[in-house]
Parts: sequence; structure tokens; C-alpha cells
Amino acid sequence: MKPTLTFFLLLLISPVGAQRFGAGAILGLNASQIDGDNQFGYRQFGPAVGLRGIAHLSDRVDLQVELLYSRRGSAARNQDSENPANPVDINLQYAETPILLAFKAIENWDGEYVLHFCSGFSYSRLLRSKVVAKRPNPAGPDDFSIPEIEKDFRRNELGWVVGTAYLPIPQLSIGLRHVLALTPLYKGDVPGGKTLRSYYFQMQVAYQF
Repeated sequence: MKPTLTFFLLLLISPVGAQRFGAGAILGLNASQIDGDNQFGYRQFGPAVGLRGIAHLSDRVDLQVELLYSRRGSAARNQDSENPANPVDINLQYAETPILLAFKAIENWDGEYVLHFCSGFSYSRLLRSKVVAKRPNPAGPDDFSIPEIEKDFRRNELGWVVGTAYLPIPQLSIGLRHVLALTPLYKGDVPGGKTLRSYYFQMQVAYQF
């Protein structure tokens, strides 16, 4: 994560920062699922908060580097689901660094670009994992954690990012992204020989200083 921190420091001390560089804060929400766990739907919600650094490569292209705390995973299905025997909540917390190219489109009357499209890659480092088995019915046993599963989540993850953002004013953006993991989520054996992969939508509100 050190190169990312260095990038943000350069934005703050650069004498030409007002022309070539920018920085901002991000407040967001993840809606996530895990492919392969038989618990379908983007039903695990968690925050995505942090900082953004911007390098203006041209009038219509920006390089964006972000440093985020991001929480995601998957949520147990309802008790009347098709597979109620072993429902689990998977809660994963990451330090996440998306590196993106943003392409600007559609100008308003003031000549400001109000619609941005972005694509790139995101590196995530696992900070904490928690797996909780949910009781399938109210009369069953209490929920309990499964530490032997928690230790086998991979520490590093690489994802592909695509998204768009609307800017009602130049300093404020409202965006939506979808992130698809390119690397497996779990290094242990999964029933049925499946490979677990993370998928999530990320809704963001960002303010540029």
C-alpha cells in the first residue's frame, strides 16, 4: 500500500496540483455476493470509505487511484430458501486500492463534463474474515462462528472494475461500479469442487477538494 500513500502525498505537496492533480473523499456502500456459495443475490451490505487521488492526463481522461476500507461477502438466504441446511453469513473486510482510467462524456451548458465512465483493476488485501453459521429455523441451535473456515480465505484479491458516475457539480460525483474478482476467494476445499469468487456493486458519493 506504500506507493498509494506516496501518490496522495505528492498530490498535497505538488506546486501544480491545482492544474494537474486533485484529491477527494469517498463515502460508499457495497452490495455483494459470492459466486459458488449457493446463496444468490447481492444481499450482503457494507461500507466503502476512503480517499481518491486524481491525475488529469488530458481534458477527457483522468487516472484515479483510491485507497478504501471496504466490507463485503455474502448473506445467508431466508429460512424458506431451497438450501436452508447450512446458511452462512460471510463478512470480509479489505483495504482496497482501485486504479482506474476515467473517460469524460457529455458536456453541460458550462462546458463541464457531467458523465464519466471508468474501467480498471482493484487490488484488495484482506484485513479480517468472519463466517457465521445461521440457524435454519427459530427452534434450532444458536448462530455460531466457524474459525476453521475463516483462516482459509486468500489474503490478496485482484478485481476488474467497470463503472459510471454523474457529476451534478464539478466537485461532486455520484457513481455506481461493478467489480468482478479475477482471483479465487478461498484456498480450501469447497463442497462440489466449486471456486468461490467475489462480485459486488459499489455505490459512491465522492467530493473533490
